[in-house]
Amino acid sequence: MVAYPGIQDDRKVLCSIWQDSNKVGLLSTIHDGTEWVVKNRKKLKSTFTQATITKQPFIKFDIQPGCKDLWEHSRLLPIPGQIDDYNHYMGGVDIADQLRAQFANWPYRVKPWRSLFYWLLGTTMTNAYILWNHQRIARLGLAKDKLRSGHRAFYKLVILALLVEPSVVPTEPTVPTQACRPNYQSLPPIRLTRPIGLHVRISKNRTWCFFCGYLDAQKREARKAYYTFTMPTIQGSGFTKYSCSHCKIALCINCFEQFHYYID
Repeated sequence: MVAYPGIQDDRKVLCSIWQDSNKVGLLSTIHDGTEWVVKNRKKLKSTFTQATITKQPFIKFDIQPGCKDLWEHSRLLPIPGQIDDYNHYMGGVDIADQLRAQFANWPYRVKPWRSLFYWLLGTTMTNAYILWNHQRIARLGLAKDKLRSGHRAFYKLVILALLVEPSVVPTEPTVPTQACRPNYQSLPPIRLTRPIGLHVRISKNRTWCFFCGYLDAQKREARKAYYTFTMPTIQGSGFTKYSCSHCKIALCINCFEQFHYYID
């Protein structure tokens, strides 16, 4: 067992070479070299390059007189556990790549994050198909599978599900409500709340200053009634983006202080 630099002690790497029809080098992080499995192995033909080496374990123990064939054709032999795992699961990655490539029409992009997204999308679809196909075959039981291409059928079901209109629960029609217009006929008593430090100017959405609207309404009423309305000595700006944190009323900068001391 060889531990490479930069790898923690609990993640050691097993480096091994196995002599089969050819020398096979393996690196494993899940084996420790002590796992052995007994499997039925076949002797290579004498025409193979490595036949001289690989035929030695197949020599017969009890050779009868006159026997011309000194080698058995097959024999139960121990092999490392990592070789057995490789023989059983070596096609897993290849099959996944094949399934992903069958319907992968992803465009090649210069931006690397898009390629990574398409790869993750293809991998997710492949994993979903494997689970779907496993459940489908389990439901069949002993019945004959008449589906020619389960992969194509799965993608077709996914596409049809994406094209279905979302179900909307019918609700009662709502009557649109109009925005409530402020009443400029009187000033709210909350403006006189003390101490004055409670009234802090804060920034909110841009709207019409309430005190400017109140003064304009008082001038119109005075003009209709033919009496003189004494205007405060301020120059309101009309629209404002500020309001009072305590009164919850929009006020421009020039009207903010006068509004909290004005007596109507």
